[in-house]
Amino acid sequence: MASPSGAKTGTVFIASIVFGIAAAFLSVMYLKSKEAALIASLAGDEETLVAVVVAKQDLSKGIKLKAADFAVRQIPGNYVHPSAVKPGEFENYIGRFIVEDISRGKSLLTSFVDETFPVDFSDLVKKDRRAITIQIDEPQSIAGMLRPGNRVDLFVNIGTRVIGYSATSDLPPGLEEAALQAANSAGVGELPPELLQTVAGKKANDVILPVLQDVLVLATGREAYQDYLDRLGLPQRRQSNTFTSITIDVSPKQAALILMAEDQGDLLGILRNRHDRGGADFTGITALDLLNNANEMKKAAALQKAAAAAGATIDENGNWVTADGKVINKEDISISANGTVTTKGGQLLGAKGITVNENGEYVDENGNVIPEDQLVFNADGTVTTKDELMKAAGYTINENGDYVDKDGNVVSADDIQVLANGTVMTKDGKVLSGPKVTVNKDGFIIAEDGTVMTADGKVLAGVTVDENGNVIAPDGSIMKDANLIVDADGTVRDSNGNVIAGVSGSSLPPTFGEDEIELKIPEMPTWVALVLGGSGKDGVATTNTIKVEPVAAEFPIAPPATEQQP
Repeated sequence: MASPSGAKTGTVFIASIVFGIAAAFLSVMYLKSKEAALIASLAGDEETLVAVVVAKQDLSKGIKLKAADFAVRQIPGNYVHPSAVKPGEFENYIGRFIVEDISRGKSLLTSFVDETFPVDFSDLVKKDRRAITIQIDEPQSIAGMLRPGNRVDLFVNIGTRVIGYSATSDLPPGLEEAALQAANSAGVGELPPELLQTVAGKKANDVILPVLQDVLVLATGREAYQDYLDRLGLPQRRQSNTFTSITIDVSPKQAALILMAEDQGDLLGILRNRHDRGGADFTGITALDLLNNANEMKKAAALQKAAAAAGATIDENGNWVTADGKVINKEDISISANGTVTTKGGQLLGAKGITVNENGEYVDENGNVIPEDQLVFNADGTVTTKDELMKAAGYTINENGDYVDKDGNVVSADDIQVLANGTVMTKDGKVLSGPKVTVNKDGFIIAEDGTVMTADGKVLAGVTVDENGNVIAPDGSIMKDANLIVDADGTVRDSNGNVIAGVSGSSLPPTFGEDEIELKIPEMPTWVALVLGGSGKDGVATTNTIKVEPVAAEFPIAPPATEQQP
């Protein structure tokens, strides 16, 4: 007789076997359902077949399309090319040329067919256009990377005398100013025609001019442009990266321009982006423009450095942006040799040891705010304060901020005026230090060197002083209003706000300014001969030789002997 415990054990064993079989069966069923779902997801919805035209055999480009070379094949819609030719469209293409090799079974695309097929190179030249070949060197070939289908600009480096190129009425920056200052230093007053001709005639021997722009390259060397490859988005086929000529697409007139440019000068080719249709924004570039460009680059670098030191920034257009967000045009900015930055009207933007905070206040290296009326510009480009100038002149400062001389006399700080030329004087006209000055009857301050200043000490340019001490405006009138207003850009206005044409002003010393690269004017004479009139010897007027000190260049040319003019 079996024991109860043995029967119980058998029951448990049988139950475990049953449950194991059930679990295995359910696992198999689960895996099969997942497999079916995966297969269904990969298969997707049943695709629609689309009829397209395909090549029966390998076809070479250049042959005419005919029905015997093609068949119709059913292809799943997802694999049909957007430009594939359908059976109903095929008749429209019969008789046209195949411009791309088509392998057997490959779909016929609309981009594989064209109305014509070039038999020789002249077929690439469109009606009313011409092809002309020009010689180039490796640099102009962009190291051989220039290819048919690219677009180029053409320039010519040509002698100024060949074409009579002259910019006398628009001299490069610096040249006309140099000539004017040279004339003024000789006491002439205005630019003599002889000096103007000398300066203009010595500007440059060569000029680079634009000839043509956005010109299509039909061939590099002997490799011709295949436009259908561009339509397919495929690169042009290249057999060699070495070539010494390019053939370009031009009009008859443009061809004549190129031939003339090649004959009279050196033709230059420059690659452009094939999608760029912009043009050159200049008419000619000379060697003097290189100097001007170098000046601009130097000024831009100096501006960046000065801005970083002053807590300002330079925007994408090269303009100065103060800490409080004020934008100052780069053309209105002057930089001294030591990095002091001001507006042309004399507003300080930054200097060594001085920054401008977000409130527009000047702050020294120790964080102390410097009142604006304390700032003084020195001729060497450095910045100091009124207090420092007075200390240098032997004065001390008392507890009220006033100045005390060695004899104990007190001078009110409000009574001290520092002129732009460095003169320190009291408001009643007493000079305490610096260059001597006088005040004319109209209130203008005139220094010994002829510098003219407004009543508040700003330097004026464009004015002269006659023998009676009157200040003469550019129009020849006597200026009576010394209380002039000088804007940040140097514009001068009278006390009523009217602009005075031809006159500019500044709080800066006369010699304060930009440390630009010196412009050289080859063979600019150091001496100018003027016939001043009056009686001469034997009724012949005497030519007087006046020395001119050029700003741009100085040459040790000996003065010519005095000559008699008939």
